[in-house]
Amino acid sequence: MSSVAQLDCLIKLPIVIDQVGISRSQIYNLISMKRFPAPLKIGGSKEGIGSRSARWSQNQIQDWIRQHVEQGKAG
Repeated sequence: MSSVAQLDCLIKLPIVIDQVGISRSQIYNLISMKRFPAPLKIGGSKEGIGSRSARWSQNQIQDWIRQHVEQGKAG
């Protein structure tokens, strides 16, 4: 199989929830434990003050899913 670079995109929380099948609160709990990709804060001023929008890297979410599928197979 040829390796083709996959373009990344930024996705909103409802899409992340649909893809991973866990709740918003579980996602933020995992983020606080450094066990789930943290969102990127976008918007607001240059200094990041007032940043209000959170987006996740599609590639990071897919990597997280793949890791958990592999752990499930190994376990």
